[in-house]
Amino acid sequence: MQQRTIRKWFFRSVFISSLLLALINISFAQTDEQILKIYDFYAAKDICYEREVLYRIEDFTDIHNYATEKIVFDKLYRLIQQKPNNQVKALVLAVDAYRHKHRTNIRNDNFDPRLKLNEAVKIALNLKNELLLAKIYAIYGHTLDLINQPQDAIFYLKRSNNIITQNKDKDKTLVLYETSCYDITKILYKLFEYENCIAFGKKYLQIFKNGKKLYSVLGKVQVLDLVGASYKWLGKADSSIFYYKDILLLLKEKPLDDLYENELWASIAYGNIGENLLNQGNITAAASYIEQYFNFNQHHQDLYNILLSSNLMARLYTITGKNNEAKMLWKHVLNDSLSPAKPDLIINAANGLTQLFAKSGQTDSALFYYKIATDHQAAVQRTIYLSGLKAAEKQIAFEKMESSLSHSNDIISKIKLSRNLTILSLLLLMALVVAFSFWRRLQLKYKLKEEGLRNQMAAQQIEDSKQLLHNMTQSLVEKTEIVEQLSGRLDSIEKTGATTELKEQVAHIAFTKEDDWQRFLHSFERVYPEFVPALTTQLSNIFPAELRLSVLMKVGLTNAQIAASLGISPGSVSTSKYRLKQKLGLEGEQTLETYIRQL
Repeated sequence: MQQRTIRKWFFRSVFISSLLLALINISFAQTDEQILKIYDFYAAKDICYEREVLYRIEDFTDIHNYATEKIVFDKLYRLIQQKPNNQVKALVLAVDAYRHKHRTNIRNDNFDPRLKLNEAVKIALNLKNELLLAKIYAIYGHTLDLINQPQDAIFYLKRSNNIITQNKDKDKTLVLYETSCYDITKILYKLFEYENCIAFGKKYLQIFKNGKKLYSVLGKVQVLDLVGASYKWLGKADSSIFYYKDILLLLKEKPLDDLYENELWASIAYGNIGENLLNQGNITAAASYIEQYFNFNQHHQDLYNILLSSNLMARLYTITGKNNEAKMLWKHVLNDSLSPAKPDLIINAANGLTQLFAKSGQTDSALFYYKIATDHQAAVQRTIYLSGLKAAEKQIAFEKMESSLSHSNDIISKIKLSRNLTILSLLLLMALVVAFSFWRRLQLKYKLKEEGLRNQMAAQQIEDSKQLLHNMTQSLVEKTEIVEQLSGRLDSIEKTGATTELKEQVAHIAFTKEDDWQRFLHSFERVYPEFVPALTTQLSNIFPAELRLSVLMKVGLTNAQIAASLGISPGSVSTSKYRLKQKLGLEGEQTLETYIRQL
């Protein structure tokens, strides 16, 4: 027993000694010469034009974990005390705040990066160095985005962009401007601000239209994707397709070094082109693009694109009648662990399942998925609303900081105005929360009965069909008026011998194309679902021409309008009505029109 205890303490001593030696080695790993190189880098005159300030520190020293990085920054702070330099201090504070969160974000430590970042901003404001301030603002925005606060991040990134845009030395700041537009475009897309995302994306792309060649191919591909996706969400399919085809062209002319990444982006472009075509109703053209996107991602490891392509393929399945396959794909998307972080995945999948279960009469399941979709849509709307609220709050905080430096009465008045706007925004938010909570209680308290849901959906379909039927009927009436006008002209010039062209015009307008008639009949049957079956019950051997005549009488067209729509004379219409009346066995004073209207 005693020997076992001695052996146990021996191994513990060896472990502790090894750990201490490792710590000693780490603490001496960074030489004073390396720290001095970093200091000189941050002290350089043109440091503000440097694109990769956040990462260039690794060029001067060996940072392989959080411990060594902390030692580097501790030594930098000591060196700044020995050799004071406010520019160096501002940049070291900002970069340290960003890199600390970059290393520890997954551990959710209590470190607040704003303390160091705010100190860096104050130093830059006191130095009155606009480009240094723009750089600090950019790092501030990157840090807040890193900790999932895009509403705050966009405020600082736009501040940085404004300073860069106003700088007179456009050639030197072009790299900064490119990077700024790129960063803002990405975050605006996260915030669902699609129109602003398009505006900044186009600013980024305009740089290269002017002959500049600063971008990486991957960066341009990503911005084209963000702009194309924004157009897609805004319902502008043609514009979206244009940008995704631009991606395919760019990847063909300048392929990415990584073959897999090149193929992945090509598949993303194919998928989005297919989705846009599907939105336009061009199912045949969309299918090949969507299948390429889906098949590629089934054999690769990019989880987000696997789920996106599954959503899209499920949608295609429902259109082509493969409902079971669609259900399996959408349920897979909802059950994946990545989906809660991507509301677009859940909303699309839940909406798809809602429609499928509603069609099959499974009301409880339809309501279940409907609630999932609406909850996430409400969360998206809250994000959009909070984006504006956060911007107002950030404006107040920023102006307070400037006020503490300049004591400007003008700025103080702006703070009061901003505060009032924020209070108003909070009141509006509270009203929104109350309304949303009330709505949710109603949803949980009352479930729609199966028949109610079916009737509601059917009523909406009938209403849509009524409108379409009205429009098409009106079109027939308008065609009749045109025919009458042209016929009048025909009578007036008949003796001149120049009637051939005019007759062709009349004939072209008078006849209704078969596909037009089928669309009209489809809408008619949704509004009057019992009419055609009842008529065919009375006349099992009814001819197509008699069916057309009956349908047009049902919607209330006159003999002249029916003649124009069917391309026959009013006399022929009267004859056809007489024959149909006899065929139906109507006798006495009962008119065909009355019978048809009551059927």
